[in-house]
Amino acid sequence: MLRSCLVCMTVGVVAFTLASTATPGTGTGAAVPSSDWTSQASKAIARAEYEFTAVPGGGWSAPNRTQGLRLTADESFAQVSPRKEGAERWSLSLGLRAVGREGAMTAVAPGTVKVEGNRIENRREALGLSEWYVNMRSGIEQGFTIDRRQAAGDMDSPLVLDVAYEGGLEAHQEESDGAILFSEKSAGTVLRYENLAVADADGNPVDAELTLLPGALRIAVRDEGHPYPLIIDPTLVVPGWIGLGDQFAEFFGASVAGAGDVNGDGFAEVIVGAYRFDNGFFDEGRAFVFSGSPTGPSPIPAWTADGNQTGAWFGYSVASAGDVNGDGYADVIVGARLYDNFHIDEGRAYVYLGSSVGLGAVPAWTAEPDQNRAAFGSSVASAGDVNRDGYGDVIVGAPDFDFAFNTDEGRAFLYLGSAAGPATLADWSAGSGLYSSAYGFSVASAGDVNGDGYSDLIVGAPLYDNLGFPDEGRVFVYAGSASGPSRDPVWTADGNKTLARFGYAVAGAGDVSGDGIADVIIGAPYDDTGRVFVYHGSLAGLSPSSDFSAKTNKNPAEFGASVAGVGDVNGDGIADVAIGAPRVGDQTTTAGGLVRVYYGSRTGLGNPPAFSATESQNNALLGGSVAGAGDVNGDGLGDIIAGAIGLDNLGLQVTNSGGAQVYMGFRTRQTALASGALHGIRFTD
Repeated sequence: MLRSCLVCMTVGVVAFTLASTATPGTGTGAAVPSSDWTSQASKAIARAEYEFTAVPGGGWSAPNRTQGLRLTADESFAQVSPRKEGAERWSLSLGLRAVGREGAMTAVAPGTVKVEGNRIENRREALGLSEWYVNMRSGIEQGFTIDRRQAAGDMDSPLVLDVAYEGGLEAHQEESDGAILFSEKSAGTVLRYENLAVADADGNPVDAELTLLPGALRIAVRDEGHPYPLIIDPTLVVPGWIGLGDQFAEFFGASVAGAGDVNGDGFAEVIVGAYRFDNGFFDEGRAFVFSGSPTGPSPIPAWTADGNQTGAWFGYSVASAGDVNGDGYADVIVGARLYDNFHIDEGRAYVYLGSSVGLGAVPAWTAEPDQNRAAFGSSVASAGDVNRDGYGDVIVGAPDFDFAFNTDEGRAFLYLGSAAGPATLADWSAGSGLYSSAYGFSVASAGDVNGDGYSDLIVGAPLYDNLGFPDEGRVFVYAGSASGPSRDPVWTADGNKTLARFGYAVAGAGDVSGDGIADVIIGAPYDDTGRVFVYHGSLAGLSPSSDFSAKTNKNPAEFGASVAGVGDVNGDGIADVAIGAPRVGDQTTTAGGLVRVYYGSRTGLGNPPAFSATESQNNALLGGSVAGAGDVNGDGLGDIIAGAIGLDNLGLQVTNSGGAQVYMGFRTRQTALASGALHGIRFTD
């Protein structure tokens, strides 16, 4: 039987206005802030704390409240200094001085500056490069856009960028991690220059080295054999939030999802599953919800729930349930694939309702399949509103369900929402018609793939066999209607390759082509090193063949073990997607894992990826789960959450505790990212 982590999510772009309303019953008619006003004001303040504004006399400035820093810049340089006037008055000025190769270094002249929100870009058009800074809670990122290979000089030597620094701080380089520390005599170390990372156009890492020189920082990139542009986006490379388990083999992050806004404060929450968590019962499992805020997810969970049974594996799957009872608050659904209730390992699914004070302590709804070893709850998801009655619906997968004479055929069950919550009994169910196909191993809302106003369903059967391809996998899509989903699939697609396991992961991609109709994304992690496919929706339904495919050259990789539509993470108005590859490593790391993000556009997903995130810890398995987090910080952009079940909690010396990381979306210029980027510096205090 297969074992996996599941993902699903929704995000959105928000416009903000400020207004006051008169509250009935005050007796005075005085205007008082509404809860919406308060939420929007908080978001406005959060944005102002990181965005650039013009400075009288020239240049731009941006505060960084979290790090206690201020960043100012003009056409030649950038300067970092303490934000508060009363702090120790030091400064560090940085500016790209020269670029090239051995024997042919070119001095860099002042450029053309463009400012967008918390990002400032200094473009040197003649050299085909940009220097840019991104100001965010986790620090100040410096990066460089490199359009083309530098052709002058010794082509066997590395590409070199020399960044001049001045300001009176003392600098030294650490031997352990190569970070450069800037120190002030009375204040000690005030800045770290770290996290150099480079990737090529295929998303593969490129060897790079950071060296401290007198008055300069040298970045040397061994670009030989690597396709240009060199691409990585800093906005998602450094996590804006990290959560870790605190028990041995807890597997925190085995499942992750955006929970929606469960308390109505205007910020999305995230939910994380740890199905091996112990709390009085061995391997009972636990689900954690972390509240969103202007600074991102809360450091401690706002809500938890346990399986309360030995070996239940509660939290094996987690998802937003949408609003199943129509009260205006998002709800969540959790799966416990090995729960027993008169039937061994039958599995159970739970729905917890949102409210003004958050999620309820006890589930408002549960469901079971009443069959031994059905593994019901291996996958759970919001189904959207399949019958357009105004209530969210939920879908649950049971990949080991026996139907008729087909052992382990698998089955998916849909429960329609109502004012009282989900129906007690399934309103719809379907299977593959083939034994041992693991149908329902992955389930999701497909979105509205045919533009008729009804949400559609997508179900994966990764062990489906067809035409002599064992375990090639098949994916099924069912059309929503006023009476619920279609009885038979309206669209299917196969892996067409032995052991590909096409459909191991499925998700609604959102509208990645900007044509107003939803698309879907499907993972086949065992198609060689793994491959991912996107099928575009249309008024006639999904396209018969994929409109986009991607893979990685790393082996092993399991690229496509998780896939997700993540909403609009870059603010261009078009949906984007994320893909996990938990087995990817590099020269120094085994199975650290990888998450890639591809931007949508009017022509569909871009390729190569816009950016990647990796984990340097061996066997961390980052990307085993990935999902859209929703808008956790209220900046109007989608954020991303990824799980790494093998991550160790080094602070507690606990192995395989697992972890989850949230990467914040960032509004930026699509053309700059499409041209590629050399990244990697973070300044923190």
